[in-house]
Amino acid sequence: DCPRPEDAAAGFIDSEKGVETAADALQGANDIIAEWISDDAAVRKSLRELLERRGTLRSLAATEEDSVYRLYYDFEQSLSRLQGHQILAINRGEKEEKLKVTVLLDRELALPLLRRAVVKPGSAAMEFVKTAAEDAYDRLIFPSLEREMRTALTEKASEGAIGQFALNLKPLLMQPPVKGRVTMGLDPGYRMGCKVAVVDGTGKVLDTAVVYPTYGERQKNEAIAALSRLIAKHGVEHIAIGNGTASRETEQMAVELIRK
Repeated sequence: DCPRPEDAAAGFIDSEKGVETAADALQGANDIIAEWISDDAAVRKSLRELLERRGTLRSLAATEEDSVYRLYYDFEQSLSRLQGHQILAINRGEKEEKLKVTVLLDRELALPLLRRAVVKPGSAAMEFVKTAAEDAYDRLIFPSLEREMRTALTEKASEGAIGQFALNLKPLLMQPPVKGRVTMGLDPGYRMGCKVAVVDGTGKVLDTAVVYPTYGERQKNEAIAALSRLIAKHGVEHIAIGNGTASRETEQMAVELIRK
């Protein structure tokens, strides 16, 4: 039902000031249609899924100098098979201007999908809309999808790295602070109180508590009494105090505790 683009352009010239030629009007119409297509959520979703399945990431050397990123001086891998450590390394190389990185997708795979979604076969404006769709893909949609994909890859790789770091860190944190000795750890704090944990000589948690030695004299005495009971109950031999907020007040409380 669309009029011919040339007829629409002629009407556009008559009704709008500042548009001098049919070519200018057609270019303006092309830009508007390209933006409409780019804003279509269904179109973007289909192209995003295609990019995830068939896209690749390529990195090339941005310098002739040798560096720790030499493995990625001529590297290409499908997005679905990229490893987290590869993504993070490539990101660092790009940030340090050692690598040039692009996301690739065969244009001839994407354009037919886009045309099927927006072009009405046999219409008077078919070729014009087809051209606008290609312009939307090259100028608006794919650059945006490339940024989205790079962000998604980085977030996924970062989450994986954090998870692996946590797995490696947990055994270190759970090691006994003093092997063969029962230890009480104090994590100082004002508003949330002082967190307490008692661990045995193998690092196993025996008891936990929260005391409030910074709230006032009465609360400090209550904290000393509570900690004294834990010391007697578990045979605590060492006290470790975190070096942070309220650590000085907690240390003064611990001195009074030991004296008593």
